[in-house]
Amino acid sequence: DDLPRTIRLGLSYNRDSWVITSDINKLLDDQWRIHIGGEHKFKDNIFIRFGYYEKAGNWKGETYGIGIKLKNYQFDWANVPAGEMIGYTRDNKISIIIHF
Repeated sequence: DDLPRTIRLGLSYNRDSWVITSDINKLLDDQWRIHIGGEHKFKDNIFIRFGYYEKAGNWKGETYGIGIKLKNYQFDWANVPAGEMIGYTRDNKISIIIHF
């Protein structure tokens, strides 16, 4: 079997405490998908994130999350769509990042 391959192009715009992003991507055996989103930073250590994505001409769903940075540690939580095979389900994702 061949490994899945993805083509991706993205842009971001930073202004003050805001970051606005957009990207398009395509698995080579699937349709193009568009993602848009943003992040607002409060006091250099709290981040609120939001986004929306499109597939096959239909806007499918929202994403959102929060991040907190404490010294060299960053804690992130996100709520994202999980899949459409068994109905509309969502995942809660938690990550811990250590900055060296």
